[in-house]
Amino acid sequence: MTEIEPNIDETLPEHEQELLDTALQESDQLLARSLHDDEVRRRRKRLIWLSVLVIGGVVMTKVLMGIMAGWLAVSAPVVAESKEVKGPSDQQWRERLLAVQEDDSWFVGAQIGMELVQIPGDRPYEILASNWPKIVASARKQILKGFTPGMMGNKKIHPRFFDVMHLGMADQDAGVRSYAAVYIKRQGLPNFEHDEKGYARWREQNKDRTAKEIVSKKSTNPSGQADDVVEDADALTAEGWKLWQERNMVAAEEKFSEAVKLDPDATDAWNGLGWSRFNGGQSERAVEAFGKCVALEPKHPAALNGLGQVYLMWKDYDRAEKYLLLAAPQAPAAHYGLAKVYLLQEKFKKARPWAEKIAASNPKDVGSQQMLAAAKAGKLDDELRKLIEPLGKPKLHSADAAHGWQMFQSGRMRTAERLFRRVLENDKENLSATNGLAFCLLNQGKHEQAKPLFEQCLSLEKDAGGPMNGLARCLKAEGKVDEAIALWETMTEKSSGPAAATTGLAQAYLERKEYAKSVKYYKILVDSAPNNKAFQRGLANAEKGLASSGGK
Repeated sequence: MTEIEPNIDETLPEHEQELLDTALQESDQLLARSLHDDEVRRRRKRLIWLSVLVIGGVVMTKVLMGIMAGWLAVSAPVVAESKEVKGPSDQQWRERLLAVQEDDSWFVGAQIGMELVQIPGDRPYEILASNWPKIVASARKQILKGFTPGMMGNKKIHPRFFDVMHLGMADQDAGVRSYAAVYIKRQGLPNFEHDEKGYARWREQNKDRTAKEIVSKKSTNPSGQADDVVEDADALTAEGWKLWQERNMVAAEEKFSEAVKLDPDATDAWNGLGWSRFNGGQSERAVEAFGKCVALEPKHPAALNGLGQVYLMWKDYDRAEKYLLLAAPQAPAAHYGLAKVYLLQEKFKKARPWAEKIAASNPKDVGSQQMLAAAKAGKLDDELRKLIEPLGKPKLHSADAAHGWQMFQSGRMRTAERLFRRVLENDKENLSATNGLAFCLLNQGKHEQAKPLFEQCLSLEKDAGGPMNGLARCLKAEGKVDEAIALWETMTEKSSGPAAATTGLAQAYLERKEYAKSVKYYKILVDSAPNNKAFQRGLANAEKGLASSGGK
């Protein structure tokens, strides 16, 4: 649905309009939180009424009275139903766990942990215990995070929480053991010791207690702060990461900022703040946040990788190498950075082992294979250099471009347009601002004005994905659907995973009633974002059309 904005740009000065837009962003977040709370309340009501229908009759009255009085005796029929296996089978869980790769473990692992913690009883622990050593180490860390109360939006502790953490504490990988110890300590246990002998003693003392009994003995967390303060910071951090995954950098930065104000020692929040700033075009402020994280936790792999990626973008290769090497043992994303750093400096022998790592983990990725070939040949051709060489440290006026993209992401098209035009007054060939202005015009229905700007971007950078997608959208708006599809198909051939072109193709083929092709692309989108309702609806419509058309 297109957002209808009030026509206030003509009556308010620029600086006042930008202040208003910033305030509107804050109100948007309050609305989002309110809608989320409403959804939670609706789910609770559905669960209560399900229990009422199962128990029935007189017992129903007693249950309702119990709820109002603060107690609820669970009867045998309800217990029996809760034990019914729903969702993926054990074999499907096994296949999913063992399919996780190093390069996507950061998100996939945490998502798996968040799904498992919703399953009652012993099953989550049994699933993990039977597969644990075969899961990649980076995913094991993130599964622990997703299973931890206070992390990733989880509110309640699972009955088998400490058993799942024990898998981490007994892990052969020191990094996994460290993560498990941190997540146990976050429960505020005053007598917990995480060295090997201390943990064994603590585990023996608590082996016959339930998770709730263990946690009930907590007073404050190890930092000395009240538990509710840390839980609030953790909840904000979880919201921040969710928004970051949705590419809403403005809102993500706000959540992470609130989290570090509540808990200045929250390394995960500082790391998130760094990445939201970096991806939002604020590289200098990103360095500050990553630096805070590393000061608190010197071996934090994601923050070290973040510093390395910023310095790589700035072409400060010496500092980039320093931080990427520190991150590399636990952050596969750093392998890409190191391969680029050494290739760009023509240090081919140093580049080769890192290029081999990324080529092995992504055999279908064209860019990875090209970097490996260059490292083996000892030569970096102009085409590949152009592809991997960063732009350098942003100029001062690029702050307007970054702000423009922030306004664009939050739906403030007119303010974003003004900011991009301001940049172009000083730098007519600024690719980011030109692309941003083009998308502002396109999203306001002015595709005829946007098209030449996208073409200008592609004349400067022929393989730039953003302008290529924008041009395809303009062609589709002109009715040149075949040309738009051809451009999107070209984009998907150069991409190693789902991209904007995938969405364009899925929608275009659905509109043309080429259902088999539409299903193909919607399945890719749903696999990459299983909780995306729009992708789910698109796939359902495409499959329905495919069935009704006899499989065409």
